[in-house]
Amino acid sequence: SEFLTQHVGQGLPAMLLMTVVGLPMYVCATSSNPLAAALIAKGLSPGAALVFLLVGPATNITTMVVVARDLGYKALILYIATIAIVAILFGWATDAIFSSSLVLRKSIHACGHDHPGPLSWICAMALVLLIANGLRLRMTKARQQK
Repeated sequence: SEFLTQHVGQGLPAMLLMTVVGLPMYVCATSSNPLAAALIAKGLSPGAALVFLLVGPATNITTMVVVARDLGYKALILYIATIAIVAILFGWATDAIFSSSLVLRKSIHACGHDHPGPLSWICAMALVLLIANGLRLRMTKARQQK
């Protein structure tokens, strides 16, 4: 369970590894979130997980081939470098923010807790109200178009 902590490490090496892993494969944004949460729970730094979240959905090997073929290798290098540099900068900033706080540690331990707190109920009610309002607006618009 501590493989990532022991072998991958933290900081820039972990972010570079997540960049190399995430760039060639396509991970849709929806599936990358639980994967990043699992990686964090297994010991990966939040910044490295964010790097994976950013580079995974941003490109894949097929896109790289098309960019190289249609725009050239210089454009491909610029494309990949831009994605990697921005992702690593945001990953570094994320690690800097979370390294001094207990927010992440508390949230990871709270994930398995069965009893939601008051903030969870407030957020759930706000989400329900937003969804209901969206449905109401959509129905009103449909009636007006008739």
